[in-house]
Amino acid sequence: GGDHQRATARALATLSRREGSQLELLEALLDGGAADHGISGLRIDEELRWAFLQALAAHGRVSLDQLDAELAAKTTARARIAHRLAAAARPERRVKERAFGQALAGTDDAGQELSNDHLTATVEGFTVAGDPEIAAVIERQSEAYFEALTEVWERMSQGQATRVVSGLYPGAQDLEVGAEPTEHPVALRTQAWLEANAEAPAALRRLLIEEQDQLLRGLRAQASAQA
Repeated sequence: GGDHQRATARALATLSRREGSQLELLEALLDGGAADHGISGLRIDEELRWAFLQALAAHGRVSLDQLDAELAAKTTARARIAHRLAAAARPERRVKERAFGQALAGTDDAGQELSNDHLTATVEGFTVAGDPEIAAVIERQSEAYFEALTEVWERMSQGQATRVVSGLYPGAQDLEVGAEPTEHPVALRTQAWLEANAEAPAALRRLLIEEQDQLLRGLRAQASAQA
C-alpha cells in the first residue's frame, strides 16, 4: 500500500499501452489476483482500473463491449473520459481512422462537440500503438495532420486547437543508424510547413517549432546512443 505503490502501478499501466510483457499481470490485478503475484495492499480504484483497461484495450485484450459494460456499471465523468481513451486505443485500423477524424473535427460520431477532456482522450487514445502495424496506420495520418493545421487553428478555440496540434504531432520517431536527425522525414515536413506558412498565427507556429525541437532532441539522443 501507499503512494509509491500506486505510482508504480500507474506507470506500469501507462508503459503497458505500448509494451505488452505485463498484460497478464494487469489482467490478474483486475480480477483480484494480486496476491498470486506477491502484491498486497494495492487498492484498484476507478482511476487505476481504467488505466489497466486502457492498456489491455491497446493490445486487443478488452473488447468495446467490455469497455461499455465497465462504463455502464459505474458511469462517472472520469469514467466517460477514460472509456473514450480506451476505445480509441484499440488496435484496429478503422478505430484509429475514426479517432483521428474525430480529433480533427472536434466532434463525436453524432456531430456533437467534444469537451476539452474528451478531445484530449480521443487524441491520446489515437496515438497509442501496441504493435507495429497499428503504428504504421497512425503514421499514415501524418500528411493529413499537416494539411489540416491551419484549418483546425481557425475553426477551434485556441485551447482545443492546442490539444490537437500538440497531441497529434507525429513526434515519436526512430532514427535509422547513421542518419542525420535534421534529415528525418517528419523533421523535414515540419520545416517545410513552417517555411510555407510564414504568415500563420504566431501561436500555431510556436507550437510547431516546440514540437519540432522536441522531436530533434529525441532523434539526437538516439544518434548519440548509436555512436
